[in-house]
Amino acid sequence: MSAMNHLRNDLATLLLRLVIGLLFLIAGINKLLDVDAFSTYIHGQFDETILGGPMLSLFIMLLPLAETALGAMLVMGIFTDVACVGTGFTLLILFLGKLVIRDYATCSQIALYAFLLVVLLRSLDDNRISIDGLRGG
Repeated sequence: MSAMNHLRNDLATLLLRLVIGLLFLIAGINKLLDVDAFSTYIHGQFDETILGGPMLSLFIMLLPLAETALGAMLVMGIFTDVACVGTGFTLLILFLGKLVIRDYATCSQIALYAFLLVVLLRSLDDNRISIDGLRGG
């Protein structure tokens, strides 16, 4: 493969990492900046469903931290494979929650993010513009 093709593939991977990473990073930071509003919103959507209860409170505490950490990892390109898998499971949890409340429009958005994440995961051999790339991994 030519140097130009390698560069093009590396830039495509970088772009995907940044789009998904910034989405998660900013979403997590926004939730952390206004935890009360986030908590009220989630309780309002899920308290009367099968997902309500003590696990919902745990979810409210963990989701912003997970989104922020996973987003930062993707933006920096550090432990990118682990970040992709973690982000995938996070998207799956969000998808299932939205299915429970029949929010199919949001489910389709989450499915699109998951598709982009699969493309990113499959392109990690071209992840040289990253901390992982600098570390040789």
